Amino acid sequence: MPTSRICKRCGKPIDDFAPSGLCPHCLLESSPDFGLDKSMTEATTPSPIQNPESEKSKIKNPTLRYFGDYELVEEIARGGMGVVYKARQVSLNRTVAVKMILAGQLASPAEVQRFRHEAEAAANLQHPNIVAIHEVGEHDGQHYFSMDYIEGKDLAGLLRDGPLPAKRAAAYVKTIAGAIHYAHSKGVLHRDLKPSNILIDAADQLRVTDFGLAKKQTDPSGLTLSGAVMGTPAYMSPEQAAGKSKEVGPSSDVYSLGAILYCLLTARPPFVGEAMHDTLVQVLEAEPIPPRLLNRSVPRDLEAICLKCLEKSPTRRYSTAQALADDLHRFQNGEPVQASKDYAGSRLLRLLVQETRHPEILRLWCHIWMWQSAQLFLLFLLTNVLIWRHASNIWAFVALWVPGLTWILAVVWWKRFRRGPPLTPIERKMRAIWWMFAAGFVLTAVISQSMELKLIQLLPFVALEFGLAFGCMALMLGGEFYITAVLCALLAIVLVRLPQSAAALIGATIGVGLFVPSWSHARRRA
Repeated sequence: MPTSRICKRCGKPIDDFAPSGLCPHCLLESSPDFGLDKSMTEATTPSPIQNPESEKSKIKNPTLRYFGDYELVEEIARGGMGVVYKARQVSLNRTVAVKMILAGQLASPAEVQRFRHEAEAAANLQHPNIVAIHEVGEHDGQHYFSMDYIEGKDLAGLLRDGPLPAKRAAAYVKTIAGAIHYAHSKGVLHRDLKPSNILIDAADQLRVTDFGLAKKQTDPSGLTLSGAVMGTPAYMSPEQAAGKSKEVGPSSDVYSLGAILYCLLTARPPFVGEAMHDTLVQVLEAEPIPPRLLNRSVPRDLEAICLKCLEKSPTRRYSTAQALADDLHRFQNGEPVQASKDYAGSRLLRLLVQETRHPEILRLWCHIWMWQSAQLFLLFLLTNVLIWRHASNIWAFVALWVPGLTWILAVVWWKRFRRGPPLTPIERKMRAIWWMFAAGFVLTAVISQSMELKLIQLLPFVALEFGLAFGCMALMLGGEFYITAVLCALLAIVLVRLPQSAAALIGATIGVGLFVPSWSHARRRA
C-alpha cells in the first residue's frame, strides 16, 4: 500500500509513487522550467529547480526559483540547445548568467557531450572580450554552467536603428577579431560568430559568447559529422555551408567576422534568402553586393577589408584574425590598408583563375570533357585538312561532322545520362546553353549558305559563339572557363587574318580550354 508524504513545493499530501515528489498541480507548473510540453509532465526524474522553502537561503521573494547555489531571476535567452537565466549565486552574492540544456534530464548523451564541450572550450579562454565561465557542473541530472552576466544588449539589437558609422563598426570588429585570434591561439574555433553572439556592456565593451559550436583544432572529431551544416547560414563560411567540416579553420571565423562587419555597415547580412536553402546557395555561389552600393558612406578601404574577409576561397582571406585586426587598425589611423592593394591589383585576375564553385560538376564531367577535347580537336583538324585541300562540297563537311558529333553525344549519354546520377540544376542549365549554341551554329550555317559565303568566312563567327557558350559556363562554374571564353572571343578577331588555319586554331583553343580544367581537377582527385 502506498504511504502518504508531502509535496516538496506546496506541502500537500501525496502518495509515494507521485512523480518527481510533486503533486499534479506543482508538477504541471514545473515542466516549462526545462522546455518541456505539458504533455510530458509524467517524467519521473526530480526537478533540479526547487522551491525556496527547500533551500537554506535568506532570499525572501517567494517567486524566485532555486537551482542549487543559484537563484534564477528571469530567462534572458533561449536557443535550439540551451536556455540562459539571469541568476544570483547565493554563496558569493553575485549576479551571473546560468546556461542549462534545454531538454533538461531528457537530454541525449550527444547533447550532454556537446554542452560540456561548449563549457570546456569557453572555460579555457581568459580574455577581457570573451564572456568568462565561472562554474561547470550538474545538479540533480541537469547539466549547467555559470558565466559573466553582461548588462546591456547585443550587436543585433544595436542594428535595429540602422547601420553603424564606419569608424565605430571598424573599432568593434577589430576588438572582436583580437578576441577570436586569442581563441585561435588556444586552439579553439568559434564557428558561429554573428551579431547576436556579441554582447555590449554598459561601458560599450564587447564580449564574445556562445561557443556552442566551438571546435578544438586538435580534436579530429570536433563533434561534427562530415557533411553536416553547422552555424548560422547568413554568417557561415562557404566551407561550412558545404558541410566540409575538415576544411573549417581559422579562416572560417575570419569570414564570419567579415559578415559581421558587412552587417554593421549595411544593417543586413551579406546574403539573404527567402529560406535557409536559398541563403546557403547564395553563400556557395553568389558574390556579396559591395557595401558601398547599399550605404554610400562606407569608405572604400573598409569595403575592401570587408570583401577580402568574404572571399569564397579561404586562402584569399586574411590568414589570421589578427591580420584582419591589424588592417582595421591601419584603417583607423588613416594608413593604406593591405586589402585595398590586393583588391585593386588582382580582382580581375582572381576572377579569371578562381577555383570552380561547383567541384562536384567537374567530378562528374572531368573525364568526359577530357575525351571530348580530343574528339573536338580532331574534328576541327580534319575540317582544316578539307579546307587545305580546297574542298568546296558542303556534304564533305557534313559527312565529317554528323558522325563525329553523334559519337560525342553517344559518349555523353552513356557515361553521364545512363550510368551517372540524376542531373543537377547546374547541369540542366549547362545542357540548355549548349543546345542553344548548337541551334545558333546550325542557323549560322544556314544563313551563310543562303548568302553564298565560304566556310572559312563562317569560322570567326563559330569561334565567337564558342566564346559566348564558355562565358555562360564560366558564370556558373568559374575557374579557367573565363580564360577560355576570352581566348575564343579574341580568336574570332585573329581568324579574320588567318582564314586558312582557322579551324585548327579553333579546335586547339577549345580542346585546351576543356582539357586543362578537367585534367587539373582529375589530378587533384587522384
